[in-house]
Amino acid sequence: MEENAYETLTFRAEISLDQSAMFGRPGFGSGIRPNHRLPGRDYYVFGQIDFIDIDWLVPSETCEATCVFVVPKQDVATFVSGFRWEFSEGIRRVGFGHILWIDNT
Repeated sequence: MEENAYETLTFRAEISLDQSAMFGRPGFGSGIRPNHRLPGRDYYVFGQIDFIDIDWLVPSETCEATCVFVVPKQDVATFVSGFRWEFSEGIRRVGFGHILWIDNT
């Protein structure tokens, strides 16, 4: 992609870990940087998830988080309140996100 073809987005999201995909694992600490899959795209978006009010998220639980993503400009309009995506380690889906609100400042 050409230079400046990306935007940095900051938003609040609800994050959950898939219990079956995380079987036998303790969960994730705040500040994780998994692969983020957008529906209908064959590439990943880069981003960091920082949990709010907790340091560790265990499988099958949910928390709110601040997310900072670097998104191709063509996908920016996708990131609206209510948007859902999944995140993974390599090709294995390990969790889900749901945007609560976007910081448009």
